[in-house]
Amino acid sequence: MIINRPSFLEKIPFYKHLPKAPFKYDPSALPSILNFDIFELCGLLPITIDVSNLCLKGLLVQPSQKVVDYYCEKNIKFQMIFVVANFYDLKLENGIIRGRPYSISLVPASKRGKIDERDAKFASLLKLEEIENMGFIYLDFDPFGSARYGIFGNYGILMGTNGLKVYTDSIGFVINGYFLANTYNKNEILLANMPAAPKYIQEKYTQYRINHYFKPFKNLKPRKIWGVDSPIELFLIQALAAENLFPKIQTLIFKNGDIFPSFFEMVSSQSLTKDHELITEVDLFFTDKKVAVFCDSTRYHRSRKTKEKDQRISKSLEEIGIKSIRIKGSDIAKKLKHTVNSIKERL
Repeated sequence: MIINRPSFLEKIPFYKHLPKAPFKYDPSALPSILNFDIFELCGLLPITIDVSNLCLKGLLVQPSQKVVDYYCEKNIKFQMIFVVANFYDLKLENGIIRGRPYSISLVPASKRGKIDERDAKFASLLKLEEIENMGFIYLDFDPFGSARYGIFGNYGILMGTNGLKVYTDSIGFVINGYFLANTYNKNEILLANMPAAPKYIQEKYTQYRINHYFKPFKNLKPRKIWGVDSPIELFLIQALAAENLFPKIQTLIFKNGDIFPSFFEMVSSQSLTKDHELITEVDLFFTDKKVAVFCDSTRYHRSRKTKEKDQRISKSLEEIGIKSIRIKGSDIAKKLKHTVNSIKERL
């Protein structure tokens, strides 16, 4: 559960109530490479060389009987994984609710508080291509690490007649789903290739996908793959959105001046080399103004060593023409309106 919400946010439309209306997810708000990955996360995964050799007519989302028999003979079990998105800045447009994503997470299906593992026969009975259209949601879903979720069910049913009276940023919308094998050989995984990308990029991205998408879950804690890192960052982007300000989330900035709005944009640029030296990952970045905003929690930014590191980062950014704004987490929690006004003044 997200706690210590600033009272300033309570005035935002649809912050605490979602009216009875269809919700539309807009993929264009996410990096293109991330969208590709989300689209590909379906069926029985990961695809290995052995499984590929059984698919003479090509790889299909719905497994063939040969593939099901293969997994059953090897006694390989599967975790059902949901791709869950959280949204903010909700608006009702032409009878449809739309919002901006602030987090994408992977969540294992559970039963009685434990990860639910099934065999390939169970998975093959489901219409795996339709999971993204089934309208599943989690209520009281905290993407920042809590392993406790609220009710899981169909969006339309949970809506009832009066909509949902909940904090809308804590509704986790299932936008896709797949079955993850609990054992496989990493060296035999087949992934979509990036032939135009340098070898360094290919290796880095392959490792990322294996560690994030295909690593079996040991507990119910969500695995964030994109988005803001903490509630204080969420509170700040919500307040900025109310002022029609929309900075980029988690921007990577390098010493040579290269700027990538996310890890996924960095991969798709295909220009990164081992010689690139990262200055920092900025919490929020106003591209047109070249202003970096850091949300510094008291817990991690109060020691002298950390403060000196922060100063070095700000100096390095200034050398390539980027101004830094450092904001205390306590100011976001207790003086959010004042904090937003101070950012507007700096901009």
